[in-house]
Amino acid sequence: MGRERNVRYWREMSKACSEEKPLSLQPQAIPPIPEETARVARAILPKGNNFIHIRDECRTFFRDEEFLDLFSEKGQPAESAWRLALVMVMQYAEGLTDRQAADAVRTRIDGKYAATAWK
Repeated sequence: MGRERNVRYWREMSKACSEEKPLSLQPQAIPPIPEETARVARAILPKGNNFIHIRDECRTFFRDEEFLDLFSEKGQPAESAWRLALVMVMQYAEGLTDRQAADAVRTRIDGKYAATAWK
């Protein structure tokens, strides 16, 4: 009984993997900085900092369209490439581990501001 269930499971999985799926990276426009995020960032860091200045002057470093060749044509939807690249630059600039970089974007106002962080 267990073997039959495993065989059935793997057949279903291989069928699901072979079906057409949408492009994994769906290019999106870079969203504006939420008003509340901008207000808090200006209150906490009135002179700004490197990440706030970069976002203000350049909007962002990257655009999703620049990364299309790096993503599979099939697969699960990917997180926005421009945001991931920006977080990697922040990580390198500050010598952060992966977890520290994720925490910085989630908890620091300059990270939220620069990356127009997830709501």
